[in-house]
Amino acid sequence: MAWRVTREQGEPHVIPARLRGSTVAPRISEILDAANLLGLAEIGAPSDEFDAEAEYIASGLPACTSPDDVLTLVHATFVHCFDSDGESAAEPETPSTAGPREQYVDVARQIWNLHASSSTGRNRSF
Repeated sequence: MAWRVTREQGEPHVIPARLRGSTVAPRISEILDAANLLGLAEIGAPSDEFDAEAEYIASGLPACTSPDDVLTLVHATFVHCFDSDGESAAEPETPSTAGPREQYVDVARQIWNLHASSSTGRNRSF
């Protein structure tokens, strides 16, 4: 398998190259952009702001067997990409940039439904 390496916040980020041209990753990026989870639209972020995260999420979808798996994948991706220590804010009283897991429920539902409808033989949604 080939890999593509990009930089996110100065750190290398490895993505399977087979995802280039994926029909699912662009749709996931649209879902993430529309949700405006981090409030980046207000500061003029481009519509492709979440392309790398969408590709990473798309690469993890085949291992997901439930909506909760997708929720875990999406939240963990945002924590990894947007929180400096990869876990949460340094001070307990300071919220993480990624925010709480619960704020990703609707996005995870949309991604799960997309995954379920685009996967052969699957007809699951929640």
